[in-house]
Amino acid sequence: MMRPILLVPILGVLTLGACTDSMICTTSVEPGVVVEIRDAADETPLAAGAVGWVREGTFSDSLRAHGVTESGALLSRAGADEREGTYVVEVSHAGYVTWTQSGVAVGGDGCHVETAHLQARLVRAP
Repeated sequence: MMRPILLVPILGVLTLGACTDSMICTTSVEPGVVVEIRDAADETPLAAGAVGWVREGTFSDSLRAHGVTESGALLSRAGADEREGTYVVEVSHAGYVTWTQSGVAVGGDGCHVETAHLQARLVRAP
């Protein structure tokens, strides 16, 4: 007589990075860097018209659309998904001075990166 075997899939759990047997890691992909981009004078969200990069050595990643305000305006851009490192982050927008931040450290917890949250306040070009 054959006995039925019950297989129970575990959804939403994935082992990433240095995850140990005692850790449960999720399948989410976390950005290493998130940059909130606003006008320095009036705080208007500028992420929709901005472009940016996250760089470390030969690694370069463009910043993609990330977060929105309650009214739906694009507020932030993100990059360096699940990648630890020390970065130079740059944001450009037509009509504004390019914003740069160096030494942005991104660590990890064994499952995911610990996202560095930055605020880029862009100044209008003279």
